[in-house]
Amino acid sequence: MSNCVDRAFIIHRRPYTDSKAILDLFTEQHGKISVVQRVPTKKKVKHQAQPFTEYEVEWMGRSDLKTLISIEASGISVGLQSKPLFCAMYLNEVVNRALPQNDPHERVFHYYKEALEGLAKGGVEPVLRRFELSLFEEMGYAIDFFHDAQGELLKEDCFYIYDREQGFKVVSPKVHKLVFSGKLLILAGNQAFEEPGVLPVLKRICREALISVIGSRPLNSRELFI
Repeated sequence: MSNCVDRAFIIHRRPYTDSKAILDLFTEQHGKISVVQRVPTKKKVKHQAQPFTEYEVEWMGRSDLKTLISIEASGISVGLQSKPLFCAMYLNEVVNRALPQNDPHERVFHYYKEALEGLAKGGVEPVLRRFELSLFEEMGYAIDFFHDAQGELLKEDCFYIYDREQGFKVVSPKVHKLVFSGKLLILAGNQAFEEPGVLPVLKRICREALISVIGSRPLNSRELFI
């Protein structure tokens, strides 16, 4: 059995034994995998592999828990602080919960990498919304911002509610409090993030849509900033 080599990011680390840890890796060509890594000694702990750095990893094993052979930095490494750091932690948790084990998602890998680079440049809300929308599409839960649940084109002067199972439904704003204007929804579909009101609308819709991808259990990282 030959070893596997791929590019990867660490999305989670947890203890396994006194001398070993389990790393959940998001790899470019193999999807999410879990590997056992020996815990570095105290002298080498400062060189321990970190999240938000792209590595070339080598591993062996056919079970869901594989053995890490080597891990070497080979790509981007972003230093994040404050809100961008919390956002990156949010991305890691979403990816870890959204992707099944050993299921390749190469485009999501590149969306994730682009999101880290965007956070490193100081972007937050547009970066997160762009990643979420791309993730939904890749996972089969794309949001149609141009048609309602009946297949009719959205109208700028109408108001809608969002149903994650059926899409947008036209309603009266006098009856429903949580409604979205057709104009803002169309702008959101065009990712016109610079337009006033678009990002708050997208945040509310993406939060609801995310349930279809990761379930209803609250995200730990969301408590930090969202």
